Amino acid sequence: MRIIPLLTACVFVVGSGVIHGLIIDRWGSSDDVSHAAASLKQVPAEIGNWKSQEFTISDTELKIGEIDGYLSRAYTNQEDGSMVNLMIVCGRPGPISVHTPDICFRGAGYQIVNQYERHHIPSTPETSETGDAFYADFTKPGSAVTSNLRVFWTWSDGRQFFAPDNPRLASAGMPFLYKIYLTRAIERVGDVPETDNCLSFFKLAMPVLQKSLFTEQKSEN
Repeated sequence: MRIIPLLTACVFVVGSGVIHGLIIDRWGSSDDVSHAAASLKQVPAEIGNWKSQEFTISDTELKIGEIDGYLSRAYTNQEDGSMVNLMIVCGRPGPISVHTPDICFRGAGYQIVNQYERHHIPSTPETSETGDAFYADFTKPGSAVTSNLRVFWTWSDGRQFFAPDNPRLASAGMPFLYKIYLTRAIERVGDVPETDNCLSFFKLAMPVLQKSLFTEQKSEN
């Protein structure tokens, strides 16, 4: 299933309130955003036993979405063949903080199964990092083949992963913002998130992402 184009369409919806924020340069300098976007290049293509395939996003879509940097990959577990799509976009907090999947997936014919929920990602014996993310299941009724998706999404300032009720308000004043999607195709909806492959991958990826995404900022100090 080609999930990446669907995620791309979701990411690049821009609201009028965001445009206003960009005009008055409310959310930080261009240097801050440029350094944050450059940090995405440090994220390894292989994380543990997960190897990735790269996807590209057109310049037109980047311009429309006011996206200064992005990462779009499908990571495949080399042991069991499971796949998780990872997309990270970076820019000013205004456009990055808005338009969650429950809104924009509807435009692609998907329906949310249940109201999205916040899930706390605990530490593991291998890493002390924790975080919060929203998740929801989606289904596409009427299609010839049953199409179900599970999506996790969270935001980061390079140091922490958070999922606030009002991300635009929570990120106000930040110099830049990352938004992270983890998505995979599922056979059935409603399974508990604790055993989800997206979280298994993300627990492994969190310390890697923190080290990578904060590299540029640390080098400036």
